[in-house]
Order: sequence, then structure tokens, then C-alpha cells
Amino acid sequence: MSQPASSVLSDNAALDLTAALADPTRYGIYQAIVEAAGEPLTVIQVADSFSLHPNVARMHLRKLVDVGLVRADTRKSKGGGRPARIYHLSDQAANLQFPPRDYRTLAALALQAVTTPGGDPAGALEQAGTEFGREEGRRGLKRDDLDPKHSSLEHVLASLNTTLVLLGLFPRIVRQAGGHVDFEIRNCIYRELSAQFPGLVCRLHTAVLRGMLEEYLMGMDLEIKVPTNTNDSSCSFVVRISPKPRVPQAETEAAA
Repeated sequence: MSQPASSVLSDNAALDLTAALADPTRYGIYQAIVEAAGEPLTVIQVADSFSLHPNVARMHLRKLVDVGLVRADTRKSKGGGRPARIYHLSDQAANLQFPPRDYRTLAALALQAVTTPGGDPAGALEQAGTEFGREEGRRGLKRDDLDPKHSSLEHVLASLNTTLVLLGLFPRIVRQAGGHVDFEIRNCIYRELSAQFPGLVCRLHTAVLRGMLEEYLMGMDLEIKVPTNTNDSSCSFVVRISPKPRVPQAETEAAA
């Protein structure tokens, strides 16, 4: 299937975009705008975050605007002064698949689902998504040399955050009082298809995340509250964690 015209770059445009992101500071600024998930950033915020003079921050932002990755707007100041210049991700950036869209994985999961015996493609797709999430969880734990049954929750959540970032999901993970964790996923890697097939795609995405959470938090009792309303920008999950009592090794050996 050919790509939509809006996602095809000319050679010159591709060179301009590559050159714009080749600068490490500018790429970091771009990533900060992506991870802001629709919340605009000002020149001062960018300058403070990257320890830059505002004029240098403005130069980097202007370059990102020039190549179409970022859009500049104005916002009225509360004091009635000069409107502030704000920057956020452009629509063109989304069409160019920034941040990433992993359709190869989606195709593999869909093919696995439709070739699974049983006559329930939606259920098979969910099962395939759950197993994919578990596999990604196992890979992430191995990468960071962690055992979810014995490693601290802080280390496990840090590893989970890294895995989600690598998948292009741009998570926000916050531990709350009372034994639960809020997960906000600020990028749907199947966004274009979720608008056409929201039931299937959201069910798949939820299954992937559920499988990953179950793998990462294997030694704990989980109560996962999935989002009931989703939109194009983010979805939120609440996970209530109850540590399971651990049986001393001596008792385990005696029982064996």
C-alpha cells in the first residue's frame, strides 16, 4: 500500500529535516515538545530546561518551525502585555510519523490473530497483544537486569518507563499515596487506525499494556483500571498494587 502524499518527503525536505534534527540540542528540544503531548512550550521554558540563552532557544525553535516539525502560535499574557510566543508539535509532524508508528508490529499481531483457530479474531488479537506486551516486558527486565519479584518498585517502574519510551508511547508514571500508580500514555502508535477502528485498536493497545504491566509487576496483585474514554492525544490507566506476602525460602523448601 502506498503512503499518503502528506507523509512522503521530497529529497530536499528530507535533507532539511535530517539537518534540523542532527543538532543534539535541537533534537532534545524537539523531543521535549513531543513529550509535552500537546501542551505548548515557551521560549523561556525551553531556555530554562536546556540552560540556553533565550535567543539561542528561539533560534532552535525557529529552525524546527522552518522544517515543519513545530508550529508557532501566540498566547495572550495574563497581565495584558505582549502576547507570548508558544510552540507545539505540528500536524505535519504527526503525518510524518513523528513520534513513531509501529505498523509492522500491528501487522504481525493482526496476522497472528486471523490465523488463530477458534473463530474469534478480536479475542485472538487481544491475546496476541497481551503476549506481545509480556515479551516486551521480559525483554526490558532482562535489559536492566531486574527481577520483578525481588527488585524495588522504583527500579521496576524506571525500567517500565524506559521500555514504554522506546516503544514511542511517551508515558507519564506517577506513584500515588495509597498504593496505586497512575500511568498516562501520551502517544498512540496506531493513532490513524484508532480513528477508523477504535474498538479493535484500543482493545489491542490496552492488551499490550496489560501484558507488559503483568510482566513487570509479576510479584504483586494488580487491579488495572483501563480508560473508558480515549482521544487522539492520550489515555490513562490506574494500577493499584498490593504486594503479595513472600514465603520464606526455608518454608518453600520444606513444602517441596
